[in-house]
Amino acid sequence: MRKLNPVSFAVSICLAANGLPAIAKESNEEQQKIIITGSHIKRIENESSSPLVVLEQEDIARSGATTLAGLLETTVLNSGGALNNQQTSGFTPGAASYNLRGLRSDRTLVLVDGRRLASYPFGQNGSVAFFDLNMIPLAEIESVEILKDGASAVYGSDAISGVVNVITKRSFNGSEVKFKTLQTETDYQGNSLSYLGGFSDSNNDLVVVAEIQDYDALRGQDFQGAATLNASEANVFSFPGSYLTQQPSGDLLFTPAPNCARSESAATYFENVAGDVCVNDWAADRQLLPENQRSAISAKWTHFLGEYSLYTGLSISKIETVSDVPFGQLGNSFFYNATETFNPLDEAMVFYRGFSEIGLQTIETEANNTNFVIGLEGLLGEYDFDINLSHSLTKVDELYADGWVHQDDAAAFYTAIENREINPFDVLSAEQISALTSQFAHNGKSYQTAISAKLSGEIAELEHGPIYFASGLELRQEFIRDTSDQAILDSEVVGLGSSSAEGDRDISAVFGEFIIPAGENLEFNAALRIDNYSDFGSSVNPKLSMSYKPTESVLLRASYGTGFRAPNLFELYTDEVSGSVGNFPFIQVANPDLEAETSESFNIGLVFDINEQFMASFDLWQIEVEDMITNLGVNTILTATDENDELIYSDLIITNPDDSIAYIIDPFLNLDSQKSQGIDITARLAFTDVLELKLNASHIAKLEQVNTAIGQSRDLEGTYLFPENRISANLIWQTNDFTHTLSAYYFDEHGSEDFMIDSYSRFDYQVSFAMDSHLFNVMIGNLADDLAPTNRLGPWPYYEQRMYSPIGRNVSLTWTYQY
Repeated sequence: MRKLNPVSFAVSICLAANGLPAIAKESNEEQQKIIITGSHIKRIENESSSPLVVLEQEDIARSGATTLAGLLETTVLNSGGALNNQQTSGFTPGAASYNLRGLRSDRTLVLVDGRRLASYPFGQNGSVAFFDLNMIPLAEIESVEILKDGASAVYGSDAISGVVNVITKRSFNGSEVKFKTLQTETDYQGNSLSYLGGFSDSNNDLVVVAEIQDYDALRGQDFQGAATLNASEANVFSFPGSYLTQQPSGDLLFTPAPNCARSESAATYFENVAGDVCVNDWAADRQLLPENQRSAISAKWTHFLGEYSLYTGLSISKIETVSDVPFGQLGNSFFYNATETFNPLDEAMVFYRGFSEIGLQTIETEANNTNFVIGLEGLLGEYDFDINLSHSLTKVDELYADGWVHQDDAAAFYTAIENREINPFDVLSAEQISALTSQFAHNGKSYQTAISAKLSGEIAELEHGPIYFASGLELRQEFIRDTSDQAILDSEVVGLGSSSAEGDRDISAVFGEFIIPAGENLEFNAALRIDNYSDFGSSVNPKLSMSYKPTESVLLRASYGTGFRAPNLFELYTDEVSGSVGNFPFIQVANPDLEAETSESFNIGLVFDINEQFMASFDLWQIEVEDMITNLGVNTILTATDENDELIYSDLIITNPDDSIAYIIDPFLNLDSQKSQGIDITARLAFTDVLELKLNASHIAKLEQVNTAIGQSRDLEGTYLFPENRISANLIWQTNDFTHTLSAYYFDEHGSEDFMIDSYSRFDYQVSFAMDSHLFNVMIGNLADDLAPTNRLGPWPYYEQRMYSPIGRNVSLTWTYQY
């Protein structure tokens, strides 16, 4: 029997419904003019020549998400891995990003109401700039628009793979209170409470939104696949420790100390040693999801002045996260004679001891974000105008709180044990732990101040309709600072790397856009943007698109554009980011001589919109990026050779006097190019007036990456983090006051012959019903309790945290009250 490919199945559903009768939609001349993401022109028509995904209020409710990041994770466009709350072991615990098309999060531009906000002051992996999605509370969001093709000509640098535009609530009458509680079959649970209030009259619109959330930690013991470490990852330096003794035969023997929680064969870690060794297995205690509290409040006021509107908005949010890592745990070996003080044995031994009673190292992160805007919009003659001033500020304070040890204190502690001042066979006292550990600070700040002005409208009338135009000017300043206590910068904290950067720049841009009717059903859109960076230079980028409607129910669209991404502030101004790969320390450094990344994007799509029963869209897309900024990586620096088998990057390897490697310098370079191709499918099929199916699918046909440093080309489609197919579907059934929704999410397998992640599917069910002014929603998430696919060949927690959730079956109840 022929196996049906998931994308083929999705196409079949769409084509099977194509026989439905075509009924032209009635025009609505009373519609208000709006701006669709991808254009600066206000129009009544909402059809776009560029591919656009819109997540409305009902989509947000169906997702079951509690954050913007969680909502975007339910789309099929997120690929290649992005930050979420599970990544607590890097520089950005508690933050989240979006990776459209798998081109990296700093090539996806995130806007809020069409405006940029300050980036997170710490880079993803120390250097990748991104906007923290968690800064925007879900209660404030009206809709989310995702422009899927490159948009540098319209929005500027870092829109190479597309744009996510978050539309917030700007008008509301009355009050709404919403409470949600989430319960699981483990100790993990959470609650959220939000308030939405506002009023409108002939002169004013006022909206106030407030939200608080409180979620517990989910630990390794709560996820079957992550409850224990592989033996190879467990540490032989544990408590209560292990005794290494010599047998009369001369053989060496390991014996676990009494009350050892887990032991493994000594042969796993040592050659020619018999017995078992006590190991430190921290997996059950470590967080899969961190403890998290969030609070936010925002207010928007619009005052109508005839044909003008004065608007202003202020939003403040705070996110507090407590995460843990096992990076700085102490351990050593100590020799004791048979008759020596403290020795519990009657023979000489070497005592292998880890000081794991100190606990996992914790990081307390507080991120504060403030956004302000004031502007004036309205009509200037017959033209729409909008001029505004905005300021966005993000401050992040990290406290390396519990379990962190200065190297000098560790050395003094070991010396005290060698001098028999401390008995290592006893549990450390609270006083000893307090004297040994210290707290360290890591702080960041970023801001963006911008002035923008736009003018749009009709400039001429042709036979087939008006010519629309938009033009504008944007001036903005960006700033970042990433700094730490001196002990961190000097690499004097056990197990802790560092990051450091500070820089600012001014950016100016002018743009123009025209929509030209070329026939009764044919329309062209042309845009041009010029960006100038004070620390980099200028770039000019055009975009051309067209839409053709041979009938009222069919739309053909195509777009082409160029793009560029100027080096971000981390890539230009990082002092250094330190870390290690295996036993090799490295330092990541800035490069002021970087060139811009450039891109070309192409999209062609076909849209069927046939009455209320059937809609489908098919978009073929391609994005090519040249001169991608990245790092060589420690492995490439150490192994890349020329035709004479000489190391190509030997000048980046710094050695000690004895020729051993001291550290490796890993600068930012324009190294890679990437070519991505795929197809997106969206469909809606109404079986009856009360039963409909919504489906989204994304297929990666080609994802080729070329590393010019080593002349290597790789096809990434289907490899780790890049499944070829992703599908989401919603089956919606409405009966009287009840709405039932069954949601399904599917990911293809991905990986290699040696390391493969199985395909995965998850189902959610929810029912909502109204009672007077009350709305209730009950959702059973992960209905079949399908656990994230694991592979024990990888590192703990043995599933991909950037793609899958560790939460099994869960139940949430949402109560909404409007008055």
